[in-house]
Amino acid sequence: MQLYYEDIIEGSSLPSKSWGPLTNMDMIRFGSAVDSYGEIHQDYDWCIEHGFDNVLLSGPFKQALMCSWLDEVVGDIGYIKKIEVSHRGINYVNETLTASGTFTKTYTVDGYGFVECDIALSNENGLVSCPGKATLLIPTKEVDSIDFNFTAPITYEEFSTKQISAEFTDPTNIYLTKEIIEMIGAMGESYTWPEPLDISSIRRFTQGVFETKSRYVDIDYAQKSLIGSLIAPPAYVIRPPFGFWDKGMLGESAIPVFTVPNTTVAVNGGNESEWYKVVKEGDTLTQQARVIDIYEKKGAKRSLIPVVSETIFINQDSEVVALSKQINIRMP
Repeated sequence: MQLYYEDIIEGSSLPSKSWGPLTNMDMIRFGSAVDSYGEIHQDYDWCIEHGFDNVLLSGPFKQALMCSWLDEVVGDIGYIKKIEVSHRGINYVNETLTASGTFTKTYTVDGYGFVECDIALSNENGLVSCPGKATLLIPTKEVDSIDFNFTAPITYEEFSTKQISAEFTDPTNIYLTKEIIEMIGAMGESYTWPEPLDISSIRRFTQGVFETKSRYVDIDYAQKSLIGSLIAPPAYVIRPPFGFWDKGMLGESAIPVFTVPNTTVAVNGGNESEWYKVVKEGDTLTQQARVIDIYEKKGAKRSLIPVVSETIFINQDSEVVALSKQINIRMP
């Protein structure tokens, strides 16, 4: 059933969705879909040896589940415009996760309905591991088709040439040296995905995140749609591309690899992504990232060092299809 903008009441709840118990095979399937094979998300013995209770569910997997859920909420015509997710807790294999949320704000722009939401992902024990926010694009009853075609606030040329810098101003920082602070503004190399988007990779990704929406999996449906071809789910676009890990890059953001002295642990702190155009079968994507901030949060027991990077994604026509901000947290 299609959700329409006029039917949404601010303060009302989104329909929830649950997955689970999630298995080690689910993580292996997702790892295959995104070309990621880290032991922490697939190898039980490795996880136990390193002090964890079980295999960990990855941050990108959990965010992709939330995108899959929101895709169901908006119906066949609607889209996810923006999502922001913080990773506040660990989830393990064999847990059941539930996505839930509240409609918080509604407004229209150019006849399209925009809806802001508070969202969360929790397990069967009530642990909220991923709080966040989302902006959804919902059809109105007067305009029941959506041309998802927006202009990003920055072009690829502007992104690749913009200068960002910071000064070393706090000598009380334990971990942030002058050399680390000077990494702010560092640009990763431009990386073009080795293959155009194809049906096989879309199908593998949709299977990995329990996505069943027709415009991603049904060729006949997609060819008759306004777009005229299969398109990629939103979370597919911001995943690491195939061959990415062979490039010696860091995390999803492709920022230059560097170390923060006296820190040994890096965890996914969260992601904020916004989409501007659909990515269609046959498109070739290029991405580039830069470090936009590094700072130290002093705690009672230890400090945290968030490393914030921003990635731009463009298609073969140099159109910006998405912008994504990633927080990787370094810890002693």
